[in-house]
Amino acid sequence: MAYREFESAQSLLREQQAAQRLSAHWHGRIVPAEQYESFDRRLLNDDGTTAALVEIKWRNYPIEFMVDHGYLLSMSKVKSLRAQAKQRRCVPLVMVVLSDADFLLDLRDETSQSVRRLPMNDRYYDERTGETLMRDEWLICFSVSRFIPIVALPSLL
Repeated sequence: MAYREFESAQSLLREQQAAQRLSAHWHGRIVPAEQYESFDRRLLNDDGTTAALVEIKWRNYPIEFMVDHGYLLSMSKVKSLRAQAKQRRCVPLVMVVLSDADFLLDLRDETSQSVRRLPMNDRYYDERTGETLMRDEWLICFSVSRFIPIVALPSLL
């Protein structure tokens, strides 16, 4: 996560457990991101080069809910992860951990996604005015056709 000091011990444990499940399908090393990086893990090749940046997202929904409704992720998160991966010449991935399944999203592919602007309970501090404001967020909806099983990880990289 971007600011690890705000993460609870429980969320860090869940993230570690997800990374362990991911490591079962990766031949190289998986290392935690630095404290202020906006992703959770780096997948390293055997030669130490970065193969992928991975953001881990937890949702307390079953896979059937995601199949029916798609998976929403903020456009700012997607753009940030894509830009960082492009800069490092690697693959931007999101690992979605659900109550009964895990899957990956490959952010290189921009097909089969729709963009929606939704009101969110999202606050931000406006440095110009000194106020805390509410904002709408642009969200990207990933359809079920974009859900990639974790066992397919090696074929993505």
